[in-house]
Amino acid sequence: MKRCFRHCQIMESYGTTESGGITYDNLLEMNINYRLESVIEMGYTLDDKPFPRGELLVKTSTMFSGYINNSDETKMALTDDGFFRTGDIVELHCTDDGQTNIRIIDRKKNFFKLSQGQFVSPEFLEGIYRQSSFVEQIYIHGHPLEDSVVAVIVPNKEYTRIFEIKHSLTELNDTIMEDLRSLATKESLRKYEIPSRLIIDFEPFTSANGLLTSSMKLCRYRLAAHYNDRLKMTESIENRLQ
Repeated sequence: MKRCFRHCQIMESYGTTESGGITYDNLLEMNINYRLESVIEMGYTLDDKPFPRGELLVKTSTMFSGYINNSDETKMALTDDGFFRTGDIVELHCTDDGQTNIRIIDRKKNFFKLSQGQFVSPEFLEGIYRQSSFVEQIYIHGHPLEDSVVAVIVPNKEYTRIFEIKHSLTELNDTIMEDLRSLATKESLRKYEIPSRLIIDFEPFTSANGLLTSSMKLCRYRLAAHYNDRLKMTESIENRLQ
């Protein structure tokens, strides 16, 4: 852009709705309190060389006080001492004149750990399995005492309707599982990243039922609580389809 508009002064700014402006041309704005937190499961730490890396937390004079009518999201977004978790992984540089230079290098992702010590990114797997024509919505769950993941799936209504014309609905579980395994093979996923079990539910995830956030993202802790009993036990396909 600078090459195309050489006669214009172009500056790059970075900020969030919750905190306001944070940097201009990668330089931290004045009067902003900040700190980094290591994200060990992603391999970013404050001890990284040559530059410390981690999630950027900020406190600004224009920062929000919380999400309206959503104390749970507010609690996750703000630390006890009032810093906002941006979710951005940054690399911290210092300029020759002592200014702080922030370079965004990644985005913090949700991870969980399985029984054999494997770290799993549910968002990564959900993005792959969402390619299945049968999948409308999907939530990948893992437990530290289990060695593989479980998938909660809201099937695509149109594909389910077409499938039901030629097949019994009780065959849906095996058909979806076969489709997910094909995608896993195509994407060279590891065995523990392939769901060992499916929970099929025709009730969609929505913000109204609390399973999506106000920004339409999966509300993972509520999904885990909502499906808690079914995640802990193996059910018949007939029960899953109720």
